[in-house]
Amino acid sequence: LILNLKKTLSFVMNQLTAYAGCIGLTLVGLASAFLAVFHRNATIYKAKLFLGSFFFIIKSQDVNFKNKTVDREILSEEVVEEKEKTLVLLRHGESTWNVTFNRSKNPIFFIPRLVYAGSYELYLLLSGTRDSWFYDSPLCHEGINQSQELAEYLKNLPDSAEPDTQLLHIVNKTEGKNVDPSIVVSSNLRRSLSTAVIALNDRLKRTEESIQVHHSLQEISRNPDTLSITPAKLQPHPSWIERGYSLDIPKVYEKQLHVSGNTGNKQASSTGKQRLNEFNEWVFNTIEEEYVIVSGHSLWFRHFFREFYPAAIDHPGKTKKIHNNGMVAVRVKYQKLKDGSIHCEILPDSVRSIYKGFCG
Repeated sequence: LILNLKKTLSFVMNQLTAYAGCIGLTLVGLASAFLAVFHRNATIYKAKLFLGSFFFIIKSQDVNFKNKTVDREILSEEVVEEKEKTLVLLRHGESTWNVTFNRSKNPIFFIPRLVYAGSYELYLLLSGTRDSWFYDSPLCHEGINQSQELAEYLKNLPDSAEPDTQLLHIVNKTEGKNVDPSIVVSSNLRRSLSTAVIALNDRLKRTEESIQVHHSLQEISRNPDTLSITPAKLQPHPSWIERGYSLDIPKVYEKQLHVSGNTGNKQASSTGKQRLNEFNEWVFNTIEEEYVIVSGHSLWFRHFFREFYPAAIDHPGKTKKIHNNGMVAVRVKYQKLKDGSIHCEILPDSVRSIYKGFCG
C-alpha cells in the first residue's frame, strides 16, 4: 500500500511539474510575443543593457590596479609648477542598487528585496519604460529624501565663523555671504547627478549655474550599477522615480547639466586608477575655482584616499565609505615635476567631515 502511494505521489508530482513547465513556457512565449509586438524597441534596448553589463563583468579591468604603498619624496628642486585646491566630496544618496544589495544580507530580508527588484525590472520592461533598477541605478525614495534633508540643512546654516560652517557656506554659495568661488562637478551616473541637483537646488536656482558632468568620476567597480545609461555628450534624463517629485528635476537636467566633459561610459579595458589621474588633470588644469564640490561615489572616493593620502598614515577614508549624502572636505596639492610626471597628495591635516562623514 505504501509503495503504491509513493508511486501515485511520484506520478502526480511529475505531472504537476510537466504542467508547470508547459504553463511557464506558455507564459514566456506570450510575454515574448507581447514585447515583440508592443515594446519591441524597449525590449531591444533592455537586452543591449544587460548584454553590455554581462560583457563588462567578464572583461572589465576597472579594479585591476594597485594603490600606492610607498610615498615618493619630492624635492623642491624637482617641482616646476604647484597648485592647491579644496575638494568637497559629496557621496550620492541611497540608490536602488544600495537598497537591494547593501542592506542586511540575511536571506529572510535579502531574498524578498531581490525578488522585488527583479519584479520591478520586469515591470519596467513590460511597460515599455527605457530605464533600469540595476543598470546606472538611480536614487531610491530614501536617497531622494536624504538629498532633500541635506538641501534643508544647507538652506538653514548658522552665521558662524567656525571653519566647517564656512565650508558649508561655500558649498551652498550662501546669498549675502562673501564666500570664495566654487564650482559643482559630478559623475555621469544618475544617482550622483540627482544628488547634486536636489541637495544643491537652492544654490542652483539662485545662481543658475551648471553642474559640470565628467566621465572620470564614474564609479570604480565591475557592477552594472556603475555603467552609465547616457551616451557621450548627450543630456542625461532622470529616472522614473525622480519624475514623480515636486521639485522639477527634469528641468534642471535639461537646463543646468553641462555635458561636454562627458565622453561616455568607461571602457572595459580601462582602470579606475586612470580615471583618478584624469580627474586630477582635469580639475587642476581646466577649472579656475579653488573650491570644487564633487558629487560622486563611495568606492571612487575610497580609492582617491588610498592613492593620494600619504601611504604611511592610516585614515578612515582608505577603508570606510562616506555616508550617503555625507560630505568630506580635503585639500589636494598638485605638482608638475621636471621629468614631466605629476604628483598629487591629500594634505593630511586638511581632511574635515563637514556633514555626516565616514560610516562606522
